[in-house]
Amino acid sequence: DGRRPIGAEVALVLGADEATLVGSGLDLRCPIRALRVSPRIGSAPRFVDLPCGAQLLCPDNRLLDRLSQEIPSEGPVAWLERRWGAALAGVALVTAAVVGGYLWGLPALAERIATRIPISSEKALGDEALSWLDDMRMLQPTRQAAEQRSTCLAMFRELHRNLPSSARYRLEFRRAPALGANAVALPGGTIVLTDEMLGLVRSDDEIRAVLAHEIGHIERRHALRSILQGSVAALVASTITGDASQL
Repeated sequence: DGRRPIGAEVALVLGADEATLVGSGLDLRCPIRALRVSPRIGSAPRFVDLPCGAQLLCPDNRLLDRLSQEIPSEGPVAWLERRWGAALAGVALVTAAVVGGYLWGLPALAERIATRIPISSEKALGDEALSWLDDMRMLQPTRQAAEQRSTCLAMFRELHRNLPSSARYRLEFRRAPALGANAVALPGGTIVLTDEMLGLVRSDDEIRAVLAHEIGHIERRHALRSILQGSVAALVASTITGDASQL
């Protein structure tokens, strides 16, 4: 009855314009147009909300379909939910849309967004990433000799000298036992070359090849695009799972 959490056997009597709920000491009346019926969920009984706060639990779906629906569009949805073929086709369509969006739509969207993000914002993001890697001890102070670092810096300047964004390039040297022989291109123009990588190279051309590869990542803004793709994927996942707290 909307006041006590106790169920009671009742009958719903529908007149021309008025509905009456009778039984167990109840006699509630209201206009039929004021009744609101919950959406179908399989064959489960549905709820009818009355304006006075009372709520009727009723399994007569055929009768309830004649009343005002809480969500008018649920009729076609309920029809589809009762059909295995429609459900399987829906799963296939959603799967194809998610896979296609992840493989093709998401990279294209990230590329368009990346070109509209100011270089200053991207550089701030790269500086923050380098600081975090240093603080977490994933990157440690280099042990490379100053002479070898000077040689690498000279080759690095030669490679990016004629690029439009040459002024924002920076080469950092770090020891990185966890990453091993590697080089990392961070957003904004910073490239990190590990001691382990320099320990493997046998010629200046090999160093140039590594640096040129990382410069290509920066010119195409791959790091920023990767971050954007991960953020959009997290947004979609939180929307599907309903867990936005981690986003």
